[in-house]
Amino acid sequence: MARAIAVLIGIVWAGSAAWTKAPEAQALFSSYAPLSVTLEAPFDDLRHQMRRDASYSVTGTLSYMDPNVGDIHLSNVEISARGRSSLMESECEFPKLKLKFDAAKGGLPGSLFDGVTSVKIGTHCGDSPSDVLSATYGRLQNENSPLREAFVYRLLDALRVPTLKARPARITYVEVKTNTTAGAAGKPTTLVRNAMFLEDDRQAEARFSSSGHYTQDTFGSADAMFTAADSARLAFAEALVGNFDWCLRFFPNDTYRCDGRHSLFNVLALKGRDGSTVPVPYDFDLAGMVTGHHRWFAHVFNPAFAPGAPDATLEVLAQLQRTRTLFTRPQLDATRAEFVGHKGEA
Repeated sequence: MARAIAVLIGIVWAGSAAWTKAPEAQALFSSYAPLSVTLEAPFDDLRHQMRRDASYSVTGTLSYMDPNVGDIHLSNVEISARGRSSLMESECEFPKLKLKFDAAKGGLPGSLFDGVTSVKIGTHCGDSPSDVLSATYGRLQNENSPLREAFVYRLLDALRVPTLKARPARITYVEVKTNTTAGAAGKPTTLVRNAMFLEDDRQAEARFSSSGHYTQDTFGSADAMFTAADSARLAFAEALVGNFDWCLRFFPNDTYRCDGRHSLFNVLALKGRDGSTVPVPYDFDLAGMVTGHHRWFAHVFNPAFAPGAPDATLEVLAQLQRTRTLFTRPQLDATRAEFVGHKGEA
């Protein structure tokens, strides 16, 4: 990780002031300290149905000790699976989750979840004893993954790259039997694993004082909708963390990564009330800083590009090389200077 940071800063934010004055995130994301919670729900039922119906959900309870108000029990929590590839059995035995809270009750005033209507959970995905990656997408299938991904969000925050808020967590999943999953009576099955709470898109829109976001069908191209500084910062950030699971149409007819099918992927294009648009990258569970390496590396990169260089260096260089065709030298220098300016915090 340190090498990737050094490479990026060694090779390469002058963003809109309207976006730098966004209000602070809710209390849940005011700290990077791991949060221990208990989540009770019929998870067996959810796992059984979710691959047939991605919209399927179950109802559960979230409880934890809140440092501000004491023991918290939030009932009627709607729990559903999320993600695309993580729903594949070959990718994740325990896919990503999303929680929706009872709008009528809301979070207890003063608690960490006060004002939070929904939140995402990055799960452990699976219980692989080693860092062997999944066969299809190269996903890390153990509880190192959510902690590393939470770190990526923290790193980008330190570098002043607009992104979602994340917080490491330790979740105790308690299986609640239903009529369809009822088994032998006895002590409820529990599973304790590392996880990550991730800010929901709508919460992020409110934090950035945004009026919504563009979809891949309504987004045009970065050269017309983002400032050059915002686009360059995004490209540098993705290179820094070794992420290739994203795309952005930088100019009309750009098919370099989006392959003509998408104008943006794993990038929120938030609409500013002043008419501006800002890119917010997210979803880093396939980034090099999380997986450790890319299983398809040898099929994409030629070591001769930088003889003797470590894989991480090649990955950073490969993404940064393309920025030379997208931005002027002054813009590249300015972006590099912004990252260098926050090197100590990183």
